[in-house]
Amino acid sequence: MNGKCPLSPLEVGLMLRGMGFNNNTANYLASGRIYKAEKNMAPLLEMFRLLQTKETLASDEDLSPFKNFSRMAAIDYSVCVHSEVFVTTKGGNFPHFLIGHRRYLYGGHAKIIKPDKRRLAILFDNPCIRWKSLKRQLITLADQYENAWRC
Repeated sequence: MNGKCPLSPLEVGLMLRGMGFNNNTANYLASGRIYKAEKNMAPLLEMFRLLQTKETLASDEDLSPFKNFSRMAAIDYSVCVHSEVFVTTKGGNFPHFLIGHRRYLYGGHAKIIKPDKRRLAILFDNPCIRWKSLKRQLITLADQYENAWRC
């Protein structure tokens, strides 16, 4: 509720769908191992059928020279820095460096979605909220906090 935890794959999917991204949107998931990946990723994969990772884009043989953690993260970094839109769902150095690098590369006009996780937690914690209302509130949040959501 304090907005300190990373968003779950389901929450990311709901947020992106609420902001207007559809099932035909190509997404790249930059991450290490995901806790109970098969179970937790199912809703996001259902919402975004074109979801890719470095493991789905490259063979094990292609990835073998990069198998140590920092080299695998470098692959994610390279994809994210050149993506059309970057969505960050947690804190840490990786997203902060990426946001700065993207702003430099794109002259301050990089598309970045950095959600207000405290406000999202309140929306997602409401068991009575309907999709229309959630979507309207997500769009309102995006408009109110444009600098925090899209840069």
